[in-house]
Amino acid sequence: MSRPHGPGRLAPLKLAAIAPIAVTVTTCRPRTWTALLLAGIAAALLPGSALAGERLVVGFAPGVSEAGQVEALARAGQRSRSRVRRAGTPLPSVLAAATVEVSGDAGALARELASRDDIAFVERDHVARVTWTPNDPRLSQQWALGAIRAQQAWGTSVADGTTIAVIDTGVDYTHPDLIDKVDLGRDYVDGNNDPRDENGHGTHVAGTAAAATDNGIGIAGVAPGARILAIRALDANGSGYYSWIASAIIEAADARAEVINLSLGGSQDSRLLERAVHYAQLRGSVLTCAAGNEGASNLGYPARYGACLAIGATTQQGQVAGFSNRGPGLFLTAPGAGILATVPGTGYGTMSGTSMAAPVVAGVAALLRAQGLDGRQVEATLRRTARDRGPAGYDTTWGHGMVDAHAAVQAAAIMPTVDPPAPAAAPSIASVTAGPLAYTTASRRVQRWQRVRASRWQRIRRAPMYGSYRWTQTRQRGARREVRHYRTARGFVWERRVRFQRVQRVQRTRTAWRDIRIGAGSPLGLRAAGVLVDGRWVGSDWTPADGLSVRWRCTPGTRDVEVFVVDAAGSVRRHRGGMRITC
Repeated sequence: MSRPHGPGRLAPLKLAAIAPIAVTVTTCRPRTWTALLLAGIAAALLPGSALAGERLVVGFAPGVSEAGQVEALARAGQRSRSRVRRAGTPLPSVLAAATVEVSGDAGALARELASRDDIAFVERDHVARVTWTPNDPRLSQQWALGAIRAQQAWGTSVADGTTIAVIDTGVDYTHPDLIDKVDLGRDYVDGNNDPRDENGHGTHVAGTAAAATDNGIGIAGVAPGARILAIRALDANGSGYYSWIASAIIEAADARAEVINLSLGGSQDSRLLERAVHYAQLRGSVLTCAAGNEGASNLGYPARYGACLAIGATTQQGQVAGFSNRGPGLFLTAPGAGILATVPGTGYGTMSGTSMAAPVVAGVAALLRAQGLDGRQVEATLRRTARDRGPAGYDTTWGHGMVDAHAAVQAAAIMPTVDPPAPAAAPSIASVTAGPLAYTTASRRVQRWQRVRASRWQRIRRAPMYGSYRWTQTRQRGARREVRHYRTARGFVWERRVRFQRVQRVQRTRTAWRDIRIGAGSPLGLRAAGVLVDGRWVGSDWTPADGLSVRWRCTPGTRDVEVFVVDAAGSVRRHRGGMRITC
């Protein structure tokens, strides 16, 4: 039977958690965003979803105590005459945010919250949905395993000792090909510890990544030796609040899941979700995210965030699937059309979508993690060993290419592995300082047409026909252009000539930068650090040898700075110093 998943979960936030509706609002100039906020609140939730209610995500400024957070929410509710009450499972405290359910004027509450200095942001608790696309006939074999050369890779690694967290609609942990392989995480939809799948999508994803192999039944997973950590963040209709997904990511990261698969997506940005995925990356998890199924030229969220490996889908014919999203940030492509895997009960079925491609890459990432590679090395190995397709080098249709499991594990076999983690100790920050302003100047040549001479209107001939009308003729030769304007008046044709010369000039752009430096106070030192400015992730540093610092493009105004640090043991702490920088 499946074992319950135990250690590593953060203590729940003891606040009135607010159930969201989320529009991004910043505290720098809150009133400027009022219209955007109200527009987001007015937007309808996804049709057919069981999710409902006016829900807001509220992010707190650095340094605000738990008591101060509760007081801020209570005061805002009183002033806006809205009743604020607990909404489902509280968010983890590391997110420094809460979700609240609003009874009353949500717009008034959001305006009141956004105007407070102790509130960093207010946003709608967006809804994400599963990204699979239904297909027709069931395939007779798992063509995806052959396409990525998985069986050849199993001679080197089967991912023993690794965990793949599947954050989805849940998992049918009684399925014959998944039984005894699933650890049970939280169900954020119903607020319990039974993440049973009521949709089918999550079970299919789990089977694709790590179904039991060589057991005489069913199918084989890409990572046969990996365990599945099942966390339910999407309901029976395949929809879930961003706050559920962010909480699930934190749980998986704190449970030290080597790989986290997110076969879901939404179209709206969220600082809450962005913070969660970067937190998981700092803790060492590899996040594989579905690019989305709209056939669009940009990725969905969270795939668009830098901490995620955005995965597109290919067909059995070796082409990028028409439904697969493209765009900057696409990392790899993998088989995603007609993928045969487990479905609830005892059966098997095929599904198509980037949701099916993401767990293929998650399985390959687990094979690499079992070889001792850390998250950064896994990303570099997948990038370096991908089979280049389309135009040479990186492109926004194929990313770095098609994932190749065999090439990846072979490359990993000759790489230096990561040292085992040191004994657990709470990381500490001795100092967070901002360096002096540094300026960079970028120059580029621009061309424009400059007027050099113009004549007055002069009569040139009789009008060929009566009436008032105008026309223009343009003649161009090299860097010279002449525009002739004609009009009729009083029975004559009048002409005016304007001459232009194409000229080049150099345009210079000056940018201000500041280095945010983090000093270690832990005897183990710090392995990595991430920096947020006004709640938005601006970068991370994984090179402690020369000191941890993140370069930030300095924009005018006074900004709040937060820092996450991780030590050699993988422990993470958020800096609560409430530091502010003025540019």
